[in-house]
Amino acid sequence: LATGLGLLPPEYRLHMVVFAMAGFFTGSVRAPVTGILLLLELTGRFYHMVSLGIVTLFAYAAGELLRDRPIFDAILEDDLKVRFPKTAQKDRLQRNPYVYEAAVESGSLAEGKTLKELKFPGKALVISVRRGDSTLIPDASLVLMPGDYLYILPNEARISDLAGLLKTQEKE
Repeated sequence: LATGLGLLPPEYRLHMVVFAMAGFFTGSVRAPVTGILLLLELTGRFYHMVSLGIVTLFAYAAGELLRDRPIFDAILEDDLKVRFPKTAQKDRLQRNPYVYEAAVESGSLAEGKTLKELKFPGKALVISVRRGDSTLIPDASLVLMPGDYLYILPNEARISDLAGLLKTQEKE
């Protein structure tokens, strides 16, 4: 369009096609390095490298700012909904998409108890426990000690409820 309107010389037309391919690939797949390498391999010319980097950076940023899902993530999610419809219904529940990190404090409700004895609110899930320099895989019989760091997926739990289990209890 730009060359047709006389805004760019006709010899730039092929360069614009290469940049458009890199931008489209990066925007839809969210793989900027792969987009650059793919186009470098297709063209066999390395003088596009900086320009391709700039185009893929803007394409990646545009996709992220618009909160558009990468195409392969969307295809996988749709395929999983078809194959496992009951799981897809459970995934509609509002979940916190982050991991909550908290230390077990001395005098807390969690001190000296196993994970099985603790009743975590809102289907919270302990995914890891760090004790000193080692990382423990949590199981029901793991006894929590002061200074342990728990990494929890809160799911529907409120952070204040989780903190109440791990913080020191005030004595009256």
